[in-house]
Amino acid sequence: MVEVNWTVDALTDIDGIATFIARDSPRSAQDMVDRFFDAADLLVDHPLR
Repeated sequence: MVEVNWTVDALTDIDGIATFIARDSPRSAQDMVDRFFDAADLLVDHPLR
């Protein structure tokens, strides 16, 4: 099993992206954040995908 380690820079980038998107659509911003973390979860289960 693989572990995803989030760096402070990566989390800061995600926060900045979400803040930018949330100016127009808070819901879309949350959806994007969810997609980032869902993609990382896929790496844990399927690291070679």
